[in-house]
Amino acid sequence: MESKRAHQMISSDEDSPDPDKEPLTTKPQKRRKGSQFEDWARTRPWLKKEVRDNVVLMYCTYCREHGRFRTGGYGHNAFVDGTTRFKLGGVEDHERSNMHIASEATQKVAL
Repeated sequence: MESKRAHQMISSDEDSPDPDKEPLTTKPQKRRKGSQFEDWARTRPWLKKEVRDNVVLMYCTYCREHGRFRTGGYGHNAFVDGTTRFKLGGVEDHERSNMHIASEATQKVAL
């Protein structure tokens, strides 16, 4: 019995993490939506968020203010109404959209 106990003690010492060693595998840590949004909004003053009916929405202030009243196919989109899809690709696509480019130009003239 002693040899079994000694083996358990040795194996438990081997299994314990060594603070001087890095773990063999590390999982990438998920970032919260809020922290990603803050990073994106630093360089995009038009990107804002709001809570509506207990849902966090991201929207474009330029398109909300200037895009709703445009003609020629512009109007409502996810960044006017607000979107729950907090994805950088969607933000970048919106940034390149005709509606956003026109709304941003109108915003600059308005200032």
